[in-house]
Amino acid sequence: MLYITNLELKIPKYCYAAARILQWRKLYSYCELFVISLISFIISLKYGFLSTNIYTILMRSSKLDSFSNPQIVTLATFLIGGATAPVDIEDIAMKSNEIAPGRFAWRKYPDQINIFQISNSLSDARKTKNGSLLNGSPQKGWMLTANGLNFVKQQDSEIKGKALGRKPQNQRERNWQRAEQIRMQGEAALLKFQNGKSEDITLREAEAFFRLNDYIVGQEREKKIVRFLSVFGDDPFLGAAVKVLSAMVNKKD
Repeated sequence: MLYITNLELKIPKYCYAAARILQWRKLYSYCELFVISLISFIISLKYGFLSTNIYTILMRSSKLDSFSNPQIVTLATFLIGGATAPVDIEDIAMKSNEIAPGRFAWRKYPDQINIFQISNSLSDARKTKNGSLLNGSPQKGWMLTANGLNFVKQQDSEIKGKALGRKPQNQRERNWQRAEQIRMQGEAALLKFQNGKSEDITLREAEAFFRLNDYIVGQEREKKIVRFLSVFGDDPFLGAAVKVLSAMVNKKD
């Protein structure tokens, strides 16, 4: 399990770097890390050394340590809303550093994020050999694929209820969700599915359920499907139909 304290400490940079070295080399216990943080905090108050505002050390389990860099940036992309819309690389970098402190830092400047490492990890997350977790580019932003969304949902128990919260919906997104719920309830594909006639659903009806047509193909098609899966995949009324129909329209590609 991940454990993140909400307390923000002021830790002198040199002490913070020392703590990071211990963390990277796994030569610490939680008690040792707490003592380092506490001593650093007292020193900064007493002597006014140069300090940096940070979250307290993320207590990472072997579960998080086992995540690859592409998987970390995929989690970060999801947490800032990348399942429903493309998100910017700089926002991904900040969230990645929050959930895996030091993983993407410069060697000589451990309090600075290495944006090139973030960029490489995003590109790797797009590759088939790494699971095709993300789609996007530095110019257009990054978004989860269906594979990426499945990966995140498998880790849901690891992140639920922690300080890592998914980006809250804005009013525009809430309005869209309500409107789509009403629209989908009247779609022929849903009515057939609920009446046990899934085999009678045509491809055209399934595409209409997701607002798809013959001109929406490739990544744009997948983006729309992933958005519906992310928002409605766990809906008690629509979820089952969304999952079945998404598999149906994906077969077209």
